[in-house]
Amino acid sequence: MSDIDLERQLRLAAFRFLDARTARSGDVLEWATLTREFMFDGRVVPLIGTSGIWKPKLLTAPISLTTSPPTAGAPPPYEDGVGPDGRLRYRYQGDDPDNHFNVGLRRAFQHQLPVIYFLGVAKGRYTAFWPCFIVADDPSSLTVSVELHDAGVSGIVLGGDHVEPDLDRAYARRKSAADGVLVVYAVENGLGHPRLGCSVSRKVGGAVVRNRVKRLYREAFRLEQAELPAGVDLVLIPRAGGPLTLAAVRASLVALARQAARKLGPPGGERPAGPGA
Repeated sequence: MSDIDLERQLRLAAFRFLDARTARSGDVLEWATLTREFMFDGRVVPLIGTSGIWKPKLLTAPISLTTSPPTAGAPPPYEDGVGPDGRLRYRYQGDDPDNHFNVGLRRAFQHQLPVIYFLGVAKGRYTAFWPCFIVADDPSSLTVSVELHDAGVSGIVLGGDHVEPDLDRAYARRKSAADGVLVVYAVENGLGHPRLGCSVSRKVGGAVVRNRVKRLYREAFRLEQAELPAGVDLVLIPRAGGPLTLAAVRASLVALARQAARKLGPPGGERPAGPGA
């Protein structure tokens, strides 16, 4: 197995581990969980460490970036923050672009290796975002730009044929259903199974709130997938003021997905444009 293949397989396993832990325990993860409980190939692999740019021994590039929780009365050691484009600006370690931590960031960027971003919310407690990608490297400002993807709406191909639904195509098809919880758009995908996409705007809340909503949708989709129409991409949009409980989302998802899919007509692809469409 090549180094890059190992990198990708371990990262995918780590994302599945985070899926399971957050589904069971919620969005906030403990230091002990992140450092002791993930195993790959029979060995414990810490997902977070004492350095904000963390690379386990098995890997050649960092698997995670961490912003430490705030300390009362003290300024943050690094000025990480989200820019106007919605991307995280993550500060290099130190002032030397050739520091081995920063070289690792560059390797992750060059090979487009997904990373995990841990945002400290209290001592020893973190909210995780994954998979995230370094999309720009700027040695002059000693920063990288990170796209904060969430697993529930990731368009990253990490194995198999999972690709994020084309949101524009779903909107253009104009087949939707809604209630007080969700708006669901449907469009044919030519496959034998449904796929999930989400559109959660900043009006819903900050990054942590949006991340929670997307994970809620992903979990509802996972639990109800067998009840959803096959061969359809579903795009979920939250309704303002709607309940954000798993039970409510599950019930709405199944009912609305079926309603929207019926509007597409019989299976066999989209109706052709032009006369008679």
